[in-house]
Amino acid sequence: RLAETARLHVEGLSVALGPAVLRQDVWEVYDILDRAQTAFDGQRLRLTIVADERGRVLAATDPRRAPVGAEVAGFGAAAVAPHQVRMTGDPILNVSAQLAVQGRTVGHIVTELDVTDLLAERRQAAIWLLVGNALATALLTFAGWLAVTRILRPVGTLVRAMDDSRGTPRPVGEAEIPRSDPGLSRLIDTYNRMTTAVEERAEAERRLSERERFVSLGRLSSSLAHEINNPLGGLLNAADTIRTYSDRPEVVRQSAELMQRGLQHLRDVTRAILDQNRLDRAGQPLRPEDFEDLRLLFEAEAHRRAQMLDWRIEAAEKVLAQQPAAPLLHSTKLFTI
Repeated sequence: RLAETARLHVEGLSVALGPAVLRQDVWEVYDILDRAQTAFDGQRLRLTIVADERGRVLAATDPRRAPVGAEVAGFGAAAVAPHQVRMTGDPILNVSAQLAVQGRTVGHIVTELDVTDLLAERRQAAIWLLVGNALATALLTFAGWLAVTRILRPVGTLVRAMDDSRGTPRPVGEAEIPRSDPGLSRLIDTYNRMTTAVEERAEAERRLSERERFVSLGRLSSSLAHEINNPLGGLLNAADTIRTYSDRPEVVRQSAELMQRGLQHLRDVTRAILDQNRLDRAGQPLRPEDFEDLRLLFEAEAHRRAQMLDWRIEAAEKVLAQQPAAPLLHSTKLFTI
C-alpha cells in the first residue's frame, strides 16, 4: 500500500514537472507542487523537493526547510526508490526519483512521507494478532488437554486397578473399558484375562495345598494307627493272659513285662509325634497361664493321694515375661522361678 502510494505520487509529479524543470520555470514548479499537495493526502505528504540536474533545489513545498539553490543531497541521503519503500518503524520515509523528459534526466524529486498512522495501524494489528494467537493457543491447549485426558483415562483406570490390588490383581469393569479405542480395549482385556488366570492359579494352589494337607494327615493317621495297633494288640493279649492265669506268677510276670514293653513303645511313639508336631515355644515368653496348666496336672495327682495343694504364683508378669516358655534346644541352663 505504501509503495503504491509513493509510486503514484512520484510518477504523477514526473509527468507534470518534467517540462517546467527543463525550462527552469520555478513559479510553474511551485504551482504544480501546490496543486499536487492539495490534491494529495496532505496529512501524509510532509515535504516534496524538486531539484535540477545539478542537484540544486528549484522549488519545495516548504521553502524554509529547502530554500532555492540548496543542495538536495542532504535531503536525499536516506531516500530510496518508490519500489523499494518498506515499513522500517521510522515514522518518516524518504523517497527519491529522477525527472526525465524524452529519455533525458532533467532533475530529481525527493519526498518525505509521514507514515505515523500506518505504524499505529500496524501496531494495533500486531496487538490484535498477538491476542488472537494467545486465545487460539489457550483454546487449542485446553482442547488438547481434554483430548489427552480422555485418551489417558482408561490407562489411569488400569493403573488404579493395579495399584489398588494390594498383591491381588483386580480386573477392570466392563463399563470402564473404552471400546471406541481398539488398542486400549485389547490392553485392558489382556489385563483382565491375566487377573483371571492369577485368581484361578491361586485357587488351584489353595486346593492343592488342602489336598496335600489331607493326604499328609491321612498318612500320619495311618502310620499312627499302625504304630498304636500293634502294641495295643499285645497289651490286650497280655491282659487276657493275666486274667486267665492269675494263679501262675511266672505267666503273670511275663505278661506284665510284655505290657511294660508295649506301653514303653506307645510312649516312644507319642514322644516322637509330639517332637515332630508341637509348636516351638523356646522363643516365647513365660506366662501365668503356663503355671495354670501345671496346676491342673498337679491337682489330679494331689487328689489321688488325698493331699491338699496350695498353689500361688508370686512372680510378677513382667518378671515371667523375661523367661522363655520352654528351654532352648541344646541348652542345659535351668531357670528357677
